Amino acid sequence: MEKTFSEKDERKSLVEIWEAFLKYYELPLLESESVLKNAVAKGVQDGVFGLSIGDKVWCEESVSSPEISDDTIVVRKEIAAKMREEVKGEKIEREITPTKPEEVKAPPQVGKESLRRIAIEAEIPWDKLSDLIRGVFMPLNREGAKISLKMKIEATSEKGISKDTLDLKVRETLRQIGAKITEEKAE
Repeated sequence: MEKTFSEKDERKSLVEIWEAFLKYYELPLLESESVLKNAVAKGVQDGVFGLSIGDKVWCEESVSSPEISDDTIVVRKEIAAKMREEVKGEKIEREITPTKPEEVKAPPQVGKESLRRIAIEAEIPWDKLSDLIRGVFMPLNREGAKISLKMKIEATSEKGISKDTLDLKVRETLRQIGAKITEEKAE
């Protein structure tokens, strides 16, 4: 848990927590982001921590996984309680001070053009994989797209790569996630 939400962290975005599960091999491999969302929802309901989405704060109450999104912030329960009080204060102030018509902004227009299929071939630096997941796969997933990924992994090392690493980490992880190995070379 230290790698996902340490004692010194007051708040952390859901994206950062998800990325920790992808980045640190010693953490369990989650089947999907929905597993994390369900765990977060349970933690909020049990009062382990709080949740902030936009101007709403949850703590020790039920929140559904679909409400939990990329802009969700997981916060310590004591911080959530304090934020709740601040949000209540703001709502009271808003009720007293009506919004001026010129302060109301229209939401940005979203293009109506849509695509049926996307195919992109790119070389991605390994240290940018979490950015790839956050910026490419998660938005496509939210659109309801069925995503498949073909990946070519090339690793070279002057000092050598342990056969145990290949067998016990790389191949085992690929097996656990249901990857189909179409070609493999090792020298």
